Amino acid sequence: MNIDLLNKICSSLEQEPKRFHMGEWVSINPESDLNIPFERLAPCGTTACIAGFAVMLDQCDVPADPDNWRKTMTGLNNFSIQDWAKELLQLSENQAAQLFRVTCWPSQFMHKYTSAPNATVSAQVAVERIKHFIKTDGTDEILVNNLAK
Repeated sequence: MNIDLLNKICSSLEQEPKRFHMGEWVSINPESDLNIPFERLAPCGTTACIAGFAVMLDQCDVPADPDNWRKTMTGLNNFSIQDWAKELLQLSENQAAQLFRVTCWPSQFMHKYTSAPNATVSAQVAVERIKHFIKTDGTDEILVNNLAK
């Protein structure tokens, strides 16, 4: 597991939570592509999910620059972002599903994410999820054990 890259994703989400959206791998025009209101968008006008962030942080010299995202997106047409992110993060198929699909998150994270009132809370929940994923080495055993106490 590439813990350094997972931590970079967490830092990026904490720095600019409005860039996070689990509904799309990467979008350079989320207002029209995803119907996200302008006031919910980051100033750079880009958004990505966990897998999208993994690819963008790996590929862009200056990840916050939307022009870098656009250049990187142009080269991604023949690639699956999920597969690329899985490779970058050194995850199994099962681990990738547990991290990249909200419906595969432990229920405490899934419910918090789906009921988040805004982008900041959504990003905070994703950071919690990623940190839990790191702590459990890509499993949810610790969560189950802690809930039983």
